Amino acid sequence: MRCIANAAFLLLFTGCAYAEPSLHELDSIYQQCRERGKDSPVALPSENDWFWTLNDDDKATTLVYLNEQAMNRCTGSEVDKLAIKAFHLAVEGERGFLDRLIAARTTTLKPLQQQWVASHRDELNRLGELPGLQAPFSLSQYFKAISEKK
Repeated sequence: MRCIANAAFLLLFTGCAYAEPSLHELDSIYQQCRERGKDSPVALPSENDWFWTLNDDDKATTLVYLNEQAMNRCTGSEVDKLAIKAFHLAVEGERGFLDRLIAARTTTLKPLQQQWVASHRDELNRLGELPGLQAPFSLSQYFKAISEKK
């Protein structure tokens, strides 16, 4: 009887350890990153920066891309933990969570915007090093600041 109880406990314990994780585990960290972004001041590139030579659509693409990169850095450690769980599940033949995690981390940029980003990667990486653009930021605040600068 004791052996059966131990086996049941072991099954319960391992079942809990391998219960399918959820993307909802990212919700709180994602929200924390967004809140930090709302509070960060707008720090536009200097007047003579390459950024100001761009048309409005390309400026918007630049800011969306840089904000996605900042959010990826902010949520990275939590995503890494979920990625390990997703990998283990995929090895066991359960790919669903891995596919959902990959989809959640996919860019919101359209294919033409992604091509534009790829062809301007060096400049975008340089801009991403600016202090105000390393952490998540409020896109609406940046768009407003750019429109006021015209």
